Amino acid sequence: FTRFVELLDLLEEGGITPDKAYRVKFDPVFKPGSQTIAKRNPDIGCASVNEPWILEAEKLLRGEILKRGYETPKPTPLCCMVENPDALVVGVDGRFYKCPCFIEQEAYCVGSLETGIRDYRDSYGLDVWKNPECLACEYLPLCFGGCRHSTFLESGSIQGVTCQKPYFDAALETLVIQDLTLRRL
Repeated sequence: FTRFVELLDLLEEGGITPDKAYRVKFDPVFKPGSQTIAKRNPDIGCASVNEPWILEAEKLLRGEILKRGYETPKPTPLCCMVENPDALVVGVDGRFYKCPCFIEQEAYCVGSLETGIRDYRDSYGLDVWKNPECLACEYLPLCFGGCRHSTFLESGSIQGVTCQKPYFDAALETLVIQDLTLRRL
């Protein structure tokens, strides 16, 4: 991931300077949820935001983005798009899913252009964060139970949470300090 810093140099060399770019951000690629896609690309992606290299990569890359004067998102809620009632993914076949990681998985299809959207609360584990542990967590407004795809990769089921507390414990202070010391106002 350290080579990604070179992309920032290439942006500037290509004339895409901080005054011309709205925002720069690097995101990890998650393992595909679809067995069909996974068979085509078995070695790509990570399984969870809690993987140690992600924290290291984020600190380095975010710092380099800010040092160069580019804008990058501030720490904000990372609510899974499954929990967002306005988020929907449309597959090339016109079928609907609440998460791009579940495209091609029949159990996670929530309708189509022809049929409309059906109730997906149970199939996608909506509101799994409404449990005593999550409700007592100081990071709930940033996490909301984590990524359903990560939960699926870890347990084979979408029901449950992927606690991001270890990530926030390790990253949040650094991200805030980066904003305070490197962000140009």
